[in-house]
Amino acid sequence: MRAVAPAIAGILFFHMSAMAQSDSTATGAAMDSEAMSRAIGTVLGNAVKGSMNQLQGMGATFDRAVVLRTVERVVNDLPTGYDLESANRYIETYLIDRRTAGVVDTVSAESQQEFLARAASDPGAQVLPSGVVLQIIQEGEGEMPKPTDTVRLMYVGRLSDGEVFDNADTPVEFELEHLVPGFTQGVILMRPGGTYRLTIPAEMAYGDRGIPGAIPAGAALQFDITLLSVVNK
Repeated sequence: MRAVAPAIAGILFFHMSAMAQSDSTATGAAMDSEAMSRAIGTVLGNAVKGSMNQLQGMGATFDRAVVLRTVERVVNDLPTGYDLESANRYIETYLIDRRTAGVVDTVSAESQQEFLARAASDPGAQVLPSGVVLQIIQEGEGEMPKPTDTVRLMYVGRLSDGEVFDNADTPVEFELEHLVPGFTQGVILMRPGGTYRLTIPAEMAYGDRGIPGAIPAGAALQFDITLLSVVNK
């Protein structure tokens, strides 16, 4: 949901910049309330849809119709049974309970080393000093992000057996400094519009703790990442 505010801000900035550059546009064009309302609804709707898709991918079960009715109540300042803090706390506890209820798997160090070695042998693959394997699928253009930047991207995360454990097929925003080190190391080498494949050793991801019910302990991870833009610098 952090993607919503920057997106709306970007729309407003665009229109205000255009008005500042053209007096005739500012004085001659009337605001179309219907079109503006639909545009804002489209931005917010895509953000809500993306968040629901992500939560379902993390194991949450819910009724989308109820979610949308509740959003409408929030917009109209009507009670929902939660404030923002208690709602976030409930979602976090729910997801932790779902994950810890699953079987905590482990993988052998040998199988993960073989996985990393196969990735390193792919055409054009580069091995960073940390052991992260980087493969350029499509190069982008523009400035690379810094470790302290917020980026907008899409990605698919897989385990060594090919199982997808996370899939952001709609744009999401992340503060790079809050991600696992291997992911950040790869993204700061990308340019907007580029797609990279990162294969990350366990020690640069979730290590021996893993994520119960989602990522085995000691697992190397592989991400196909498309960097869309650097949100702030």
